[in-house]
Amino acid sequence: MSLRCAEQNWRKLRGFDYLAKVITGVTFKDGIETTNPDQITA
Repeated sequence: MSLRCAEQNWRKLRGFDYLAKVITGVTFKDGIETTNPDQITA
C-alpha cells in the first residue's frame, strides 16, 4: 500500500536533458552553460 502512495508522488527530474552534458564535463554556473575561454582558442 505504501508503494502505491509513493508511486503517485514521483516526479520527473528537472534538467534531465542536461545530464549528458554534465557527464561529459560541461560546466554550468547558476543553471547556465559556461564555456572555458582556453577551449575556444585551442
